[in-house]
Amino acid sequence: VGSAAQDIETQIKTREDKLTPLYTQIACEFADLHDRTGRMEATGVIRQGLEWRRSREFFYWRVKCRLLRKEVESQIQEVDPSLSAKESQELLSSWLSEAGKDDDKSIVTFLEGRPFAYKLEQLKVDVTKKQIKELLEKLPESEREGLL
Repeated sequence: VGSAAQDIETQIKTREDKLTPLYTQIACEFADLHDRTGRMEATGVIRQGLEWRRSREFFYWRVKCRLLRKEVESQIQEVDPSLSAKESQELLSSWLSEAGKDDDKSIVTFLEGRPFAYKLEQLKVDVTKKQIKELLEKLPESEREGLL
């Protein structure tokens, strides 16, 4: 009984040793498929592949764009504190899409010109009107008529 069990264990070990390189190769290929540029673009994880020789330029514009966007988002939240960070990002994105800006370099050039001063001022007016309306709604009806 002991000898038969030992023979089976030896056969299993031999079979595992024989199949290990094949399973390793399959596992590596499977994992590699998830990290390929084409696959990442197709699933929307990245916008486009990056060439190594242009990576420094790409990241320069990417970081500069992110910093400028963050600055405008902060200005939006300063004007309307009721907006969350995500809402201010969405608002800025809508403004940029209206302007037809979609790549980092054109966004940086555009944002450096402070193009949203008017929109920020309009947002400030809208927020002030909203606050006044909310305050008026809190007043009793008799007091409201006296103000208007």
